[in-house]
Amino acid sequence: MHVVGVDVGGTNTDAVLLRIDSDQSPKVVATAKTVTSADVFSGMLHVVRQVINDMEIAAIMVGTTHFVNALLQRQGLAKVCTLRLCGPATHAIPPMTNWPQDLKDAVNGLTAFVSGGFFLDGSIITPLDEDKIRSLVRRALTLDISSFCVCGVFSPCQKDQEERVAEIIHEESSTAYITLSHEIAGLGLSERENASILNASLRPLAIRTIRALQGNLPRRIPLFLTKNDGTLLSAEDSMRWPVFTFASGPTNSMIGAAYLSGIDNGIVIDVGGTSMDIGFIVNGRPRQTQANVRLIDDIRVNVSVPDIVSLPLGGGTIIHVNENDGSIRVGPNSVGYRLDQAALAFGGQTITATDIALAAGLTSGIGHSTVKLSSSIVEQVLDYIKQSTTRNIDRVKTNEESVPVILCGGGSILMDINQAFAGVTEIIRPAHYAVCNAIGAALCSISATIDSIVDLLPSSIDGGDQRKNLVAAVGFMGAPTVSHELLPNGYECLLAVNAVEKYLLKNISAIYTGEIGGSNGLMGLLVAASKQVPCIDADGVGRAFPRLDQTLALIQGCCPTPACLCDVRGETVMCTDATISTAQQLEDTFREECTKRGLFTGVCLPPITGEELKKYVFPYSLSRAWFLGEAKFNHRSDAIQAVARAGHGRVLVSDGKVISVERHTTAGFARGHLTIEIVGRNLVIDFQNENLIARFDDGEILATVPDLITLVEQDSAEPVSTETIKYGYRVSVLVLPAPEAMTTPRALETVGIKAFGYDLPNYEYIPSHAPINSVWDVFYKKDIDV
Repeated sequence: MHVVGVDVGGTNTDAVLLRIDSDQSPKVVATAKTVTSADVFSGMLHVVRQVINDMEIAAIMVGTTHFVNALLQRQGLAKVCTLRLCGPATHAIPPMTNWPQDLKDAVNGLTAFVSGGFFLDGSIITPLDEDKIRSLVRRALTLDISSFCVCGVFSPCQKDQEERVAEIIHEESSTAYITLSHEIAGLGLSERENASILNASLRPLAIRTIRALQGNLPRRIPLFLTKNDGTLLSAEDSMRWPVFTFASGPTNSMIGAAYLSGIDNGIVIDVGGTSMDIGFIVNGRPRQTQANVRLIDDIRVNVSVPDIVSLPLGGGTIIHVNENDGSIRVGPNSVGYRLDQAALAFGGQTITATDIALAAGLTSGIGHSTVKLSSSIVEQVLDYIKQSTTRNIDRVKTNEESVPVILCGGGSILMDINQAFAGVTEIIRPAHYAVCNAIGAALCSISATIDSIVDLLPSSIDGGDQRKNLVAAVGFMGAPTVSHELLPNGYECLLAVNAVEKYLLKNISAIYTGEIGGSNGLMGLLVAASKQVPCIDADGVGRAFPRLDQTLALIQGCCPTPACLCDVRGETVMCTDATISTAQQLEDTFREECTKRGLFTGVCLPPITGEELKKYVFPYSLSRAWFLGEAKFNHRSDAIQAVARAGHGRVLVSDGKVISVERHTTAGFARGHLTIEIVGRNLVIDFQNENLIARFDDGEILATVPDLITLVEQDSAEPVSTETIKYGYRVSVLVLPAPEAMTTPRALETVGIKAFGYDLPNYEYIPSHAPINSVWDVFYKKDIDV
């Protein structure tokens, strides 16, 4: 049996003919290469015809960047009607939030929140309003929109509503293109919806392209496209789900490298004209990740892609030489497809990485001009390549064991295979390394996916604060893992405050946030703006904690009533002095009600007087958050250190990789631990909704609550929450000191590490305090003084 593998890249299109017999390993029979054509399929057909001759071909497997390039170039995209089935929930974060405006303009045809959606336990948020949905579908059709995206809350658990909406759309238009989010990804509403909208916008283009390929293939050979995970999509499925092909290029390279080298477990380095991809193969297949995936323009999605590190280093990378001191800078820009015009080897004036490889004697026979460069320049570039490669090889490894490295791609000539690399047993550049992508495409296999989603017990999102007279604290309560799917409608906390006012027959004069951590950090501002009352620059915890009774006012004995809980339907539960008498009872009652109501609720905690406000809250919490954000955004080249300085904290880990995450739910909380690999040892962090303790795997304790242990993305200092952290994240770990009021002996009984069940007889918590400035004092008063 013969099959053809094709890789359609941005510059070149490669094809290979493989012979596959049941009793032998696949054998490369022929290869071909051509420049990628603008219409994609004519160039592909050219190389296919070159390799097949008169052979009988069982199938053609194609890996292509065509669809992701369409998004990058904003070309060929269809307008999409997005129907989110959510009832009153999730309205606070509409579809396509944080998309680039030009891409949103190109894709967004019509967006609507409609009835429907489920809670985690399978109960319905609201029934489908089929008449309203049918009306919206008809409106979209009158606007010449034929691509629809249907995304329901918790649809990966319950797909019935999405499928019924698809039936309604087909009843109105039998030719409509429909993407159902439960067919695209798992839990994580915004990420799943993003991927589904991208898919819907590409479906007409996918249909046109694939049908054109099918219509022009010799002898109607069966056509398959390769997926991100190294398996195959039929032509029909490719027309339904083009989003699954976005990252197939690196995947195909790794599969091809494993086959050509005969190595099933190791590192693959794929070097092209502009970039180097470094990934890990396990049993001959690329290791996958869903951690922090951004397929296009920083849009977060939760589809599976190969876990790779990409560097701006390829054969066309430009080498910049400082004429004054002879120092060099490598990239990040590249001549790309203009290599045969710009490089010294082709008579051009630009020093490229390919010229360095020629001058160093790593390759020959490229170009028509002799490359002469000083040994100093050549040595500096080769040293940079070695150091960059070594550092990033270590990033993709999950332990210290040495592993083999397989080189592939035309740009792999930059690597000296005779050099020794730390942590590497051997470096292999196999035969046919330049067409690994196409070989990998031909070797992709059939697959099926079964997702299993299990019940979660309650855990807390965030907490709140105190008693009534003038000022009330607000916040969300529930399970962080649920909030990733069941987004707020934006009114839960506001309705809870209104209910407390009605009970007391007195208006709330001001609002503050129950805790400054997580999404609750903004709730005081949102509710205060809605009620047109002041928002106090303060919070009740000084950070985030899992339980309501861990707010300072309740720790200090303030009255735990009245307090109100409100779910996404607008239904409320009031705790009064007739029903509870302690802060622990308030926590227990609201947690039980929260569990019944889908593990996502808004809370108004017992209002407090102005005098109590001065004693039992943490002033300038919003200002502190603002200064941390200001440091992050204004010091992008040194964001990690800048955030640590702004928070008067310290960097515990500057460069780490999450190598395991374990979660379980007990006693109503999301508990677990994660392990971060750093140089020489591992750091383990235990969490209960919030990070509790950081210690080395030998037991040495580095930090505990009430100090804030926070994980941030390595490059951007973007915070990473306990509910979203996954294997593969590259993180830094910061420790910011707790407010002084949370470090007193009485407070530590409730919020110290012992309060979370840890018995650490040899550990003593030593607080460190730092002043917190007010934005008002720093900016407004300064302007007045001037």
